[in-house]
Amino acid sequence: MIYCIADKNGKRVNFRGNKEDLNYLYKVLGKYACTNDEISNQHSAFKSRSQLNTYFFYEIRHCYLGDRNIINDGYFETYYKFISYECSFSWVYILFFINSIRRNMHFCDSSKLEQSILLYLEYWIETAMRNYDTTGAINLSKYITNHIDVDNKYLYQYMRKIDTLLTSMPNGKKTFRTIDSLMLASDNTRPEYTELLTQLTLEAFDSKTTIDLLDWD
Repeated sequence: MIYCIADKNGKRVNFRGNKEDLNYLYKVLGKYACTNDEISNQHSAFKSRSQLNTYFFYEIRHCYLGDRNIINDGYFETYYKFISYECSFSWVYILFFINSIRRNMHFCDSSKLEQSILLYLEYWIETAMRNYDTTGAINLSKYITNHIDVDNKYLYQYMRKIDTLLTSMPNGKKTFRTIDSLMLASDNTRPEYTELLTQLTLEAFDSKTTIDLLDWD
């Protein structure tokens, strides 16, 4: 079983599961990562989504291989504890990712089983939000299924820039409750979206490069 639980710092969400289920998640959704260079290079939005998606599957793979956290799990209060493998993603990243994968699935013949796995992840992401802070989750949960422009050819750079802002903020529920305001820049109907594009354009100019080659360590 795979489930999600919010990290105490309010900035990240932890994925937990056994080896078999994490491996299955990797195999089933991995084909929608769109890492095929031939396809990605023909469509800038696909290329940016591919760049974004790769990190999720990299972490999930290392998770079920035992390269991340291994915990003695008692989350479900069963009669016995069990071993879970855990990896962590920022809230900003996981919201971009879930929308990116859903968009890629629209271009393929996805099965009902594959679609159900995506819905399952959406359920646990929202549950983790609400269990951590109901107030913050009210506004943030809408980004699980909507409001992110996943056809943005600079999707990866938008995610990285917004995520950098989140990382720079203090830990806690107060920060969690402001993530939805940071995410406004991902919505192409909002002025924040255009403002971020202007910012990225200036950064690319100063760095003597193009926006799609910008990155932040």
